[in-house]
Amino acid sequence: MLKQAKKIAIITEFLYFFGGIEKSILLLVQELKKRGVQVDIYAGIYNPKKTFEEFKSLKVKSFKNERLPPIINTLYLRRKFKNFKLKGYDGYIFYGSHSLSAGKNHHPNVWWSTRPLAYLYGSEGKGADKNTDYLHQGKFIKRILMHIYLRILKIIDKRDIKGIDQIRIVGELVKPAIERAYPGRKIPLLYQPVDIHQYKYISNGKYYLNAARHSDDKNVDRVIKAFQKMPDKRLYQSGAGPNSEKIKELAKGHKNIKLFGFTDEKVLRELNGKCIATISAAEGEDFSMNLIEGIASGKPTISVNLDNKKSQMEVTKTGVLIPNSSPEEIIKAVKYLDSKKALKMRKNCEEKSKIFSTENHVNGLLKAMGLR
Repeated sequence: MLKQAKKIAIITEFLYFFGGIEKSILLLVQELKKRGVQVDIYAGIYNPKKTFEEFKSLKVKSFKNERLPPIINTLYLRRKFKNFKLKGYDGYIFYGSHSLSAGKNHHPNVWWSTRPLAYLYGSEGKGADKNTDYLHQGKFIKRILMHIYLRILKIIDKRDIKGIDQIRIVGELVKPAIERAYPGRKIPLLYQPVDIHQYKYISNGKYYLNAARHSDDKNVDRVIKAFQKMPDKRLYQSGAGPNSEKIKELAKGHKNIKLFGFTDEKVLRELNGKCIATISAAEGEDFSMNLIEGIASGKPTISVNLDNKKSQMEVTKTGVLIPNSSPEEIIKAVKYLDSKKALKMRKNCEEKSKIFSTENHVNGLLKAMGLR
């Protein structure tokens, strides 16, 4: 019989971005509070100026408000979390990788993971990615020291994972990778949550929406370049980040491209509800938050196929899958998925969005800990 949860602790590596993990934590807290569960948040790094405003009204305790240099930051967080000891909670939910050091002292627990650490296990969980030169800049001595450091960190990580009772993974793409990184663990899927009741179809719009952070991995520049070549198609882009100046420069002089910068939830819901379709150009990424919000709004999606063996565009009941994120492939998909085709996909999108509901997500985490 499942035990009734009354008090839950969320232990996260950081609250530092306007990102999917931060948004997932907010939705988790909101749903738990609806159920009468008290929630406290413990963050390694928390900067209220760099993440969602809503955290200010929650009980958040943190070690620091800014990141340290990468290696020092990692070792600092691992040590702090290792010495962490909380009492009086019915369960503990972990986010991020370095927070796992606290697992051994806190049970029952569950880690909701988005991926294994790439510089330890690689994108496929088979070993560190080859493209880790950024860690040592090609310097011989530094490369040797970095190799030693990563070997030690991997030993620490393998030790820390033993303190985690249950793991839940965000999507199908990273599931094999994390199972290879931590062999012998049963790791079920638990999709990212979206408040599907807040995202609604409003109208059959006249623009395509790309909602993504301005960072290299999101490939926003490729979306912009695609619409540069389609002056008859309108693009609305919502997001901010380290590449914002580059994105602004690419969009300059193109009247069909409108940049919104960072938008709050109210504006984002309206943008989703009135667009033709949502676009994600990120590669090697599972069904992301912005795409889930799109289908919850009854809008089909254009995204990169998780099956990297596919070389042609594929049409599904809820959108279009492209083989890669090149501007040429984005153009093909946009030209195919016009407003009439998008409208026909509305009901299928709304139906599919139910599996991403906040209720399902929270139920999955509680069940993993033997709670309800």
